Amino acid sequence: MANPCTAVKPHQYMKKQDKVSTTGEHRDVDPFKPAGIDAILSACRNQAERNLIQFAFFSGLRSSELAGLKWRDINLLSREVRIKEAQM
Repeated sequence: MANPCTAVKPHQYMKKQDKVSTTGEHRDVDPFKPAGIDAILSACRNQAERNLIQFAFFSGLRSSELAGLKWRDINLLSREVRIKEAQM
């Protein structure tokens, strides 16, 4: 199965001034507030979609790590996820 995120390069969609701050450092991430998370989860179309988005919010993984996950990296019995690669 092909990864639909493979062709997406986020930096292509960012304005140059949004990539780095005036000091040349990368800008800090601005996380969602709880009300925003609740609104997004409420808008999910089905339980599978909600589970995926909820895992993304609360796992602490970077988006590149989430995109690189494969089923073989997930152990449901031990409730562990092993991060082995990332998709850039």
